[in-house]
Amino acid sequence: MPFIYKFQRKKTLVLVLVLSLSSLHITGEGTCGFVHRCCKKEMATVPGQLIWEIVKRNNSFLVKEFGNGTQSVQFSREPNNLYNLNSYKFSGLANKKTVTIQPAGKDQSVLLATTKTKKQNKPSALLHKSVMKKEFRRMAKAVQNQVADNYYRPDLKKAALARLSAVNRSLKVAKSGVKKRNRQAVKVPARK
Repeated sequence: MPFIYKFQRKKTLVLVLVLSLSSLHITGEGTCGFVHRCCKKEMATVPGQLIWEIVKRNNSFLVKEFGNGTQSVQFSREPNNLYNLNSYKFSGLANKKTVTIQPAGKDQSVLLATTKTKKQNKPSALLHKSVMKKEFRRMAKAVQNQVADNYYRPDLKKAALARLSAVNRSLKVAKSGVKKRNRQAVKVPARK
């Protein structure tokens, strides 16, 4: 929940409205060093539903595509979104527990990243990353153990496995080799 902090400075009442996840932002008239010293508190966490109501219609990651007729589809380019759909279930902005599966590097490895719930105020330490360089079945078992069996986000199990399958397919490169030539001569029609 946002909170309001009031203080008096030289006959000017300053209202500070705080609504942020990562740090304390101070706005208002007459801010000074006193405000910055007295307000260095950890912020209470904001519920995910409130964040979703704020960002669901307008954020920098939103992509609107028009489909058949008047129907439109909304996609999202935000990190930690498995299906890239603009919905609360898959949102990486509104949920505290998120899952990310993406290619890790030049070799055929896959990165599985989950968010740490106790590190919400430290963005650099927010993700727990693990690189998987195994065969597909072992990677699928590891994703299933991490997402569903540890009670992290069992509702994302199907989406995580689908994303793993798509990423794994994209990493496979067609073998290049010598193409066989047709030994028969191609007949060119004669001009008249």
